[in-house]
Amino acid sequence: MADDAVLEALQAIRADLDALKTKIDAWPDLHFLQAAAQQQQREAGEAREFRRYVEIKLDEIYGSMATSSEITRLRTEVATSIDHERALDLRVSAIELRLGIRNPLAPTE
Repeated sequence: MADDAVLEALQAIRADLDALKTKIDAWPDLHFLQAAAQQQQREAGEAREFRRYVEIKLDEIYGSMATSSEITRLRTEVATSIDHERALDLRVSAIELRLGIRNPLAPTE
């Protein structure tokens, strides 16, 4: 009878161990979760670093861009230069006409 009691006690212990093993097997893989968390932290760090890089580049771009007043001034200078060039062309063609020189670049009729 003592053997039966020991056998029953061992079976009860075995059942408890099986239940415990089932619970432990149901736990998530902590190594996988740790690796996934580390990967997320690396990617978040890379994203922050990239964002800082983009912000620096944007600051450089905006710093090198002309302001509205500078663009207006440059457009005025270009228009003045074009007008001056046209005036010079007119003067040269008037001088050529006066001297009877034919412009070699003028289209032939």
